[in-house]
Amino acid sequence: MLKLYEVLFYDGSQPQPAYYLIGGVKGRSATEAMRRNLPALTELARAQLKLGADYPARKIRESLYILREGGLVSAGSSHCATARAQ
Repeated sequence: MLKLYEVLFYDGSQPQPAYYLIGGVKGRSATEAMRRNLPALTELARAQLKLGADYPARKIRESLYILREGGLVSAGSSHCATARAQ
C-alpha cells in the first residue's frame, strides 16, 4: 500500500531558518518515495523557490526532507545514495 509523504526544503541561510513545503510523493516507505522521486523533487524545489540554474542540484538534494511518522528523512542520507548518483 502506497502512502503519501510531504517533502520539505530547509533553508538555513536566512536570518530566520525555515522549512518550505515542496510537495507530496507516494511510496511504500519514506525513503523509497524519496529515492524514486528525487530528480523531480530537485527540479520542483528549484522552480518553486526560484533557485536558478546556477544553484547546485547537490545543495538542493541535501536540503530536502521527507516527513514520516516519527521524524524526517534527509535526501542527503545514505538511504537515498542510489538516487543521488543519478
